[in-house]
Amino acid sequence: MSENSVKTNGSGDSIVSKEYRWVAEFLAGPGGYLEKAEIVSDWFPNRQTATDDAWSRANSEVSDYPFSRGRILKLIVEDKNGSVVELSNAMNVTSRR
Repeated sequence: MSENSVKTNGSGDSIVSKEYRWVAEFLAGPGGYLEKAEIVSDWFPNRQTATDDAWSRANSEVSDYPFSRGRILKLIVEDKNGSVVELSNAMNVTSRR
């Protein structure tokens, strides 16, 4: 399938295939306890839409996560096969608390 895949259902209507999502990996935990956590987005029809959503929403999703330490370790966009198609390493998150 191409990056902008369109399928049809049995009645001939087109269905946009959801093939890309983003994953934000970060540290979270109360007090001295720390663990790696992740937030996974919904599926998107193309890489660019998933990337745009990652840049616009990952920061707020991580800052709202309970006991987030405020730093994204990895922001990944992956395809439906789990292959990384885009990667951004460590970025600080603006806390809303």
